[in-house]
Amino acid sequence: MLDSMDPVLHDPILDRLFRHLGWSDARVLQALANLTDEQLTYTAAGSEWTVAAIAKHLVHAAGLYASRLDGGTAPVVSPAPVTGAEMAALAQQCADFDARLLVEAGKPEAIVEYVREGKQVRRARSALLAQALLHASEHRAQIASALDAHGVRAIDLDALSPWQFGIDEGLDA
Repeated sequence: MLDSMDPVLHDPILDRLFRHLGWSDARVLQALANLTDEQLTYTAAGSEWTVAAIAKHLVHAAGLYASRLDGGTAPVVSPAPVTGAEMAALAQQCADFDARLLVEAGKPEAIVEYVREGKQVRRARSALLAQALLHASEHRAQIASALDAHGVRAIDLDALSPWQFGIDEGLDA
């Protein structure tokens, strides 16, 4: 495991990518917290994963990536949220994990070792960070698709773009 006292570097691109991650995760989970309990059970055609289960998976994985990178406690596997209030609590947990990932994105490249499914694994920090970004993006799209399949347009993926993030931050138009 890496020493948590490693110096933090400043890479404005990684910083912006991981700030965008936190911003977009928060927007999606807030939208989900405003859905009905029934809408949280929706699935896309051919999938058994509910909107709530996908959201829980997205957040749990963010916690796993953060704990593998910073050596913190791995998140406890919990049931998928079934109410908007539970989704709001999940959103706070995700914000905490995303904040940890933002810190880790500023640290130097190194090999991270951890145990996964009983096996010792070695990964480059950059691989875990890239997976955290891509994994979240994939599942935000999956959530939007599951809702869209039922006529619910609660998630506008275009509104989650880096361009919109820049506009919301006042950094560009």
